[in-house]
Amino acid sequence: QPGAAPEVGLFAARRALRVSGDVKVREDAAVVRFDTTPSIAAGEIPWGMSEALAARGVRVGPKGQSLVLVVRDLHRNPQHVDAVEALLATRSDAILVEMGVPVCRPSRAANYIATHGSARVCAQAAAEAMRP
Repeated sequence: QPGAAPEVGLFAARRALRVSGDVKVREDAAVVRFDTTPSIAAGEIPWGMSEALAARGVRVGPKGQSLVLVVRDLHRNPQHVDAVEALLATRSDAILVEMGVPVCRPSRAANYIATHGSARVCAQAAAEAMRP
């Protein structure tokens, strides 16, 4: 909306966030993003958690103490559901961040964030919850 303050989007993203379990990340985190096929409506858009977590002082790398799994519209990707469930079976402490439309929370996702969108402000709001 023209003339809207830039913080309005972040305010809305914070309000939309749904968090359950222990979603706090340590100083080092491995972030695994499950890529999706762009939709016809949105096309190719940047999304994910690595940049937002790094902005909050988290060192993102392959051997992080915390494991963050990031999915978008998981309901559209049954093979991703199986992969996420398998990872959660071995790492019950993992944090699942479901961006986009959160209608497919895996049963093993004890530490879970639903962002209700995949815009940059959604990742920023989730990162704030993970690293206050």
